[in-house]
Amino acid sequence: MNMTVYQQVYVSADKTKVLVILVDGEGSVIDRHFFTYDAYPLAKVAREAFEHVTKVLRRCFDADTIDYHCNVLGRYQLTKQERGYARQLLESRLTGKKSDKKVSWVEPAEENLEESVE
Repeated sequence: MNMTVYQQVYVSADKTKVLVILVDGEGSVIDRHFFTYDAYPLAKVAREAFEHVTKVLRRCFDADTIDYHCNVLGRYQLTKQERGYARQLLESRLTGKKSDKKVSWVEPAEENLEESVE
């Protein structure tokens, strides 16, 4: 079974709220659920809700793959293992889609350039 989870984390007055929407493989909404936490920090609340929701999904649905969208954590692909799920970050909220390209922020030393030419 494949599932999609949409998790929205936001601040409302003096509380941090989490809305979780569970969608099955055909696109039908299975359930919606609100969690309420003490205010801030959003990242901590998002991680706690993420852990709780993945445990619930494992226990209730035993889904093979889960596409997990979160406005704070980003988008993850979860794949079922013997115990729990393997996580792969597909898109970060801060940096966008994951890329395998490497960036060098400093110029290589001249010594290293000579070695690479030889």
